[in-house]
Amino acid sequence: MSTHPQMRFGLAEVRRAIFGSLCALGIAACTSASYAPSRSLAATPQALPPMTANSSSSAAPASDSPGISDAATRILPYNTDAAIAKLWKERQHDGSGDFPLGPGDLINLSCPDDDEFNGQYRISGQGTFTLPLVGEVKAAGLTQDELKAELEQRLKHYLRNPQINLLVGEYRSRQVGVFGAVAKPGVYDLSGPHDTIQDMISQAGGYMTDASPRVEFKPAPPPTEGRAAPITDPSALTPISNNDLQNAIVVNVDNTEGRSFLGLPARPGDVINVTADGQVLVDGWVSKPGSYQITRDLKVLGAVAAAGGALFPAKTDSVQIVRKDSDGQQIILVDLEKVRTGDAADIPVEDGDVIEVPISDAKAVPYGLYEAAMTMIRFGSYVTP
Repeated sequence: MSTHPQMRFGLAEVRRAIFGSLCALGIAACTSASYAPSRSLAATPQALPPMTANSSSSAAPASDSPGISDAATRILPYNTDAAIAKLWKERQHDGSGDFPLGPGDLINLSCPDDDEFNGQYRISGQGTFTLPLVGEVKAAGLTQDELKAELEQRLKHYLRNPQINLLVGEYRSRQVGVFGAVAKPGVYDLSGPHDTIQDMISQAGGYMTDASPRVEFKPAPPPTEGRAAPITDPSALTPISNNDLQNAIVVNVDNTEGRSFLGLPARPGDVINVTADGQVLVDGWVSKPGSYQITRDLKVLGAVAAAGGALFPAKTDSVQIVRKDSDGQQIILVDLEKVRTGDAADIPVEDGDVIEVPISDAKAVPYGLYEAAMTMIRFGSYVTP
């Protein structure tokens, strides 16, 4: 009895599939110690410990791995808890009740006894303005009440018991920059020393629908002589760049620490940047590699799940986050097995992150056998009697 042509074709394909699978398994067994899947962007750095939430906000230990910076084991530029606590302490004791005047502020002055002094006066870049008869007056660094008292004292040379009315018509020295995913990004005036970070975000129209819980904050210089310093150049209030991040505080406002941060008193010269949701690339040994939209509070475990979950040969205790920052590229390790059991905290993802799920050498051979068997079954389905 002769073999049907379709059967001959099917058996030949099965033989080739078996031979190819066995060759692949032999190569995998011989090179398992140095195996790296073609979809992997970087080999797992063995010198770095798995990333945990507690280590993310502390100074990174020195790494012996070439090409991996000391920043590779942390998320935040520096200890956020300590930075916020320090700012709280400074800003609760940096003023008596109002901000000092500064360059660019506009003063409205009226004197019932002599209208010669009535008018609007702009404080110059040198912190002064010129009053008729009186001459140059130093205003920067004084509060509104202190300047009023100073002017009344100097006017005694020309008027008996002078009384003046002084109001600030426009502030340019007590501004805060609010940028990013807010309704109206720009520079906004502080109404007083009790305005908070959240108040300034509200002035900018509040959060946009694509706002992420990640807020970047570059604080103004510390106070001098017990007072918040007025800003001298409002045009310097610009969005935070990647180079500025090393001097910024980065917080997640969805957690307790972040909510505490939003109540921090704002000061002239602060820059607030509300980041927008972006995309994260999940690559390696997952069911559906690709780019995924970052939703609010998305973390590594959720991103891997969105990519269909890890495949059988995946090494889930050494998942990598490849992240770019001002120092270049850093690699953060995440142990998803400990995350699942609650023994390690998950890590929020950021726009531009690449999550790489590597292969486990121990699971490579069993997975190869499984794939070989499935290949034979698939080809065998074309064999007809």
